[in-house]
Amino acid sequence: MSTRHINSTVTVCGWLEYCRLSSRFLVLRDDRGLIQIYCDKNSLQIPQLTFESVLRVTGKVQARPEKDVNKLMPTGDIEIVAESIEILSRSSLLSFLPKDAANVNETERLKYRYLDLRSSNMQGNIRFRSSITLQMRSFLCQNNGFIEIETPYLFKITPGGAREFIVPTKFPGLWYCLPQSPQQFKQLLMISGFSKYMQIARCFRDETSRSDRQPEFTQLDIEMAFITPDDIYEIIENMLLYIWPTVQSTSGCRPISAPFLRMKYCDAMSRYGSDKPDIRFGFLFSYSAVDGHTGFNIPRKYFQGEVTLLRFSVHIKGLSIYEPGFHFLWVNQFPLFEKNNLVHHPFTAATPETAHFLYTDPSKVIGLHYDLVCNGQEVGGGSIRIHNPEVQRYIFTEILKENSCEMEYFLTALNSGAPPHGGIALGLDRLIAIFVNAKSIRDVIAFPKAADGKDLLCGTPTMVDDEILSQYCISVSNLNKS
Repeated sequence: MSTRHINSTVTVCGWLEYCRLSSRFLVLRDDRGLIQIYCDKNSLQIPQLTFESVLRVTGKVQARPEKDVNKLMPTGDIEIVAESIEILSRSSLLSFLPKDAANVNETERLKYRYLDLRSSNMQGNIRFRSSITLQMRSFLCQNNGFIEIETPYLFKITPGGAREFIVPTKFPGLWYCLPQSPQQFKQLLMISGFSKYMQIARCFRDETSRSDRQPEFTQLDIEMAFITPDDIYEIIENMLLYIWPTVQSTSGCRPISAPFLRMKYCDAMSRYGSDKPDIRFGFLFSYSAVDGHTGFNIPRKYFQGEVTLLRFSVHIKGLSIYEPGFHFLWVNQFPLFEKNNLVHHPFTAATPETAHFLYTDPSKVIGLHYDLVCNGQEVGGGSIRIHNPEVQRYIFTEILKENSCEMEYFLTALNSGAPPHGGIALGLDRLIAIFVNAKSIRDVIAFPKAADGKDLLCGTPTMVDDEILSQYCISVSNLNKS
């Protein structure tokens, strides 16, 4: 609403944000903002009201007296003179009011998430997320020819990696598993002839939640055929440039420019002590310089740890030692194996220069893997994939010592004519949290799990009756159900 509605009779609905009946003013809130209601006690019988009750108000719009104009409200120069007030839904005594949510502990906020989501901060975060997701889809699908394809949620247990959620079936002894990522399916789509795939994908890992982790999370998943890492860099950089006006309008940040800095893994570790370097800092600590002044050797790992702690301590005290804004870079050329263990997933191709070491010394193999880092946090990762079935089989059986029979369907698909392909997944929750400067990804997810992985709102996970378990041939023993 605006001044163009002055002298118009309108009907508005919303939640009662503020009530000052002694001076005859109410403030009504909906998902578009706030509007002040003026109640003339001489001509209007005002019902008993409680905060957060849902009201329907009919009245005439008028300009506020100049002394009462509120420049902090978009509708601060108008008000509605109420002719009728109807209570559509009366609110009971609440645990907290949405306008006070910032001062409420997170446990309460998660338990009464529907109240927390009414707060202006959460409304802004969720709407910003929706806008960014829409623009990502538009850029990829409408502007760059990607196809959005949904992949299955019911998959199979995969060896290694994080613990997975298993799903019982009507087939005795047989189980599905919720996927940690759509990795195999998006590669199968490349083999199927879809050369540009994208999906806003839900992923699942049965891990304890942290500030930047959730048991169910969302990623922007991309895969392309006939590409090099440079093609991935370009599409992601251009996509971020495309959405950046929206990011700027929300955060007030500086513009970004492409191409992003690219840094080898070995350089990141030697210069920053991390494979997720924060390049906002305008200086580097020189290990060799310090070592030369002391007369004794300082173990590098301790030096790097203390420097990281010092840098963090200075940061939390509010001292400006880094450039503001968002600083992206690509970290690449990771080792593919460490002591015969995977650093990345087993579908990552080796660089042409080091591929021969697969058969002699796998620790020397460099993978065609790349991570996107923003302000010291990994926000995405991907790789060029193996499209040769014999190389893929060798990694499964000879290096990882896995039974390739479990992956025979995938090896058969690779053997049907697989194009060179690669992709990336961006952690959407983490990226949005960085953009809005949220303390936790829980602040950009509508219904997140708590730190222990439980849903405080709905009280899940829950016990299941033995009768239901028996339908799946499942029995639970040595478990206290109290």
